[in-house]
Order: sequence, then C-alpha cells, then structure tokens
Amino acid sequence: MSYYPVNPLPIFRPLVRRPISHKTKPIKALFLLHDFGQGGVARYITDLVKTLSFHSEQVEPIGVIFRSGFRFDSVCAKQVAMCCPLVGTDTYQPNVDNYAHLPWITHVDSDVVSTIYQDMIDQADVITFAGLNEKHSALPTEISFRGKPLIGQLHGTCDWTRSVITYM
Repeated sequence: MSYYPVNPLPIFRPLVRRPISHKTKPIKALFLLHDFGQGGVARYITDLVKTLSFHSEQVEPIGVIFRSGFRFDSVCAKQVAMCCPLVGTDTYQPNVDNYAHLPWITHVDSDVVSTIYQDMIDQADVITFAGLNEKHSALPTEISFRGKPLIGQLHGTCDWTRSVITYM
C-alpha cells in the first residue's frame, strides 16, 4: 500500500499516514489561540497557516479563533485572513477595538461565541491549541470536541506553560 510522503511539519506528522487515493481529502485543522498579540506565537501560527495553505495538499487550515485582542498584531492577522477565516471572540471592549474595525476579521459577540466554536470544531478533523489556560482564556464550557485529536503547542517552561498543560 502506498502512503503520502512524510509531512515536513512535525506537528502534523502522525496525522498524515493515510492511504493515497483519489478520494482522499486534506486533514482540516482548526487553530484556537489565547490571543493574536505581537509575539512569537502569532508569527509562528501565521507562518504555519501560510505554509499549509500554499504548500500542503495534506493539511488544510479551516480557521483561527483567538480569545483576546490585547496587543493585536494586524500584520500577521491579515496574512492569516488571506488563507482562512480569522475570528475574534474578545469581550473586553478596549481589546475588541484593536481589531473589530478591520474588514477581514470576524468578531463575534459573547452570546454566539459557543456556537461559533462548536461550528468550527465540527468542521475540523484536528484542533490545535496555543496559549489557552483556565484563568485567562478558557474556552466556552458548552463546546464538545467529539473525540477529535487535540494538539497543544507550548513554548518555554514558565508558569504560563504549566497553566496551559494543566488546562489541557
């Protein structure tokens, strides 16, 4: 039996050993982030989404949802929005003001946040987390991952990383 070549992106390597067929569809990946702030995680997700969108037939980014608009990075966000939907779910108005005026970002109000998350999760084959923890950016409690694979992206060995591991 023939298999796809190994994906160069190690984060998805275990997910791409599917038999080649004309009916095989790409793995749909959803990215859930704490924020889209000016930092390494936003740049990393931007590069990953762009690479998957333009250079991979095996993994397709279907969306990026972020919880906080604090220190919003509009340059990276615009690059992501050219590849897949970018959705902001912040409820703190000064943070919302950092991104809600941009036409290429969808902002959802608190009364439909759970619905947006669940709709995107239902479309995805795999969900990737970065920076989510219970104190600062917990996901809505009503959502269900329905047994789908979850990938946690961690950076460093600080208290923040420990809180993310505990939350997951």
